[in-house]
Parts: sequence; structure tokens; C-alpha cells
Amino acid sequence: MGGPVPGIIIGSVLYWLNRDLGHPTLQLLANTFLIINLLNSLPVYPLDGGRLIEILFFKDNHVIRLVFGIISIIVLLFLCVLLMSPLLIIIPALIGLELFNENKHQKIREYLNQENINYYTDYENLPDKNYWLIRDCLLFLFPRKYVGLIPGKHEYSAFEPLIVQHISAVLKVNLGYDLKGFKKILVLLFYITSFFAPLIMVLLNAL
Repeated sequence: MGGPVPGIIIGSVLYWLNRDLGHPTLQLLANTFLIINLLNSLPVYPLDGGRLIEILFFKDNHVIRLVFGIISIIVLLFLCVLLMSPLLIIIPALIGLELFNENKHQKIREYLNQENINYYTDYENLPDKNYWLIRDCLLFLFPRKYVGLIPGKHEYSAFEPLIVQHISAVLKVNLGYDLKGFKKILVLLFYITSFFAPLIMVLLNAL
């Protein structure tokens, strides 16, 4: 919310101040702030609005996250057709790739659950034994990405910095101060208000 909300507030203030001035530069600036940040607030992954909805309600539910990602791809493809902008296809393509990788990461987590290995940690606190185990899983599931590396052969390689980043993507940080019920609703209401308030202001001003 720290991304689009300040931009929406700045755009709304500029739009309000420019009502009587009618300055074209201020109008352009206000419109730019509003349009970019309102688009970024749409509840579509990977926009900030979509990430907020995911974090609030289903960050730990893999199936719902997968469905939400597929819906986001469909919506973005529809926008590509509506706006007649083939370049925008890059975004749903990247989301599809991310979902594909995340599905493989979830398989690793399910295996770690079976082995009673805690993956709710960060890389700095990951035991060496668990590091090599997750590393082997990645080599099995992403053989083309790590060509030449053999699972079970525990030796550092030139790929290691990339593997460390990949292992960090598999790990999950167990947040100790997650928002609960009522606070989630308050955040959601604030998000909805910040999205619709400037639209209502523009419509009222037009009337």
C-alpha cells in the first residue's frame, strides 16, 4: 500500500488544487499520478493491489494463489486485447512463468513437510543439511537451469549464488505479527477507499 496510496493522495491533492487554476501542466501531472497508481491498485497479481489481496487472505494457500494467478493472467490478456497492446502480453507471460516455478517450489515444500523439515526460516538460519537437501530438490526439478550439477554431489559451484537465491524463494518467513480478522477488514476498507475516493472526486468535479 506504500506504493500506490501516496501517489493517489498526491494526484488527488494536485487535482483538487487545480480545479480553479485550470493549469494544463498541473492537470497532466495530476492525471499521471492518478492513472498510474489507480492501475497499480487493481486487485490483479502482480500489481500492488493484487499482492495486497494475496497477502491479506491467502498467502499460505497454494491452490487459491494458483487460481488467483490464473484469473490475473486472464484479466491481463483481456486488457491486452482491449487496449490493443501486444507488448502487454509480456506481463501475463511472466506471471505464467512465476506460477510454473511456484508450483515446483510447492512440491519441494510438500516433500520437506513429509521429512519434517522446517522451511519457515530465512537462508541465514538454514542448517547446512537442509541447504543441501533443498539444493538437491532444485537440481532434480530444474535440470535445464543447472546443467552439469549432479544431485547428491555436495560441492559448491559457480552456480551457487543463483542457487542461494532460488533456495530463498522456496523458504517462507514465518511472520509473527500477521494481521487478524478485524484488522484485515480495516486494511481492506482503507484500500477500497483509497481506490474509489479519487474516482468519485473526478466524477463529481466533471458533473
